[in-house]
Amino acid sequence: MSSDLNDLEMAKNVLKISKDENDSNEVAITYSPDSVKLIEQGARYIGVALGAEHNVDPLSNTTAYHLISTSRDCVVIVLRNRPSLLDFSLSIYNFF
Repeated sequence: MSSDLNDLEMAKNVLKISKDENDSNEVAITYSPDSVKLIEQGARYIGVALGAEHNVDPLSNTTAYHLISTSRDCVVIVLRNRPSLLDFSLSIYNFF
């Protein structure tokens, strides 16, 4: 599984979670590229933090906190809902 495909799938998941589980508010998904094989096997190595209309704290999720503090490489995908513009903006932050 390529990194680009992972990022695209995670972005789709962020949109779905934001819409279905968080009233279209902000959502942050955190995962470690080191954990791709474990994720494919169904292990819980993805942190999902649900935020408010204008903010989200990725560290509010214990899995995300663990991944950010212990992974060699970590990616945080943060989706920001913009209701007045009827679209979403996507930012990807890398922790090194």
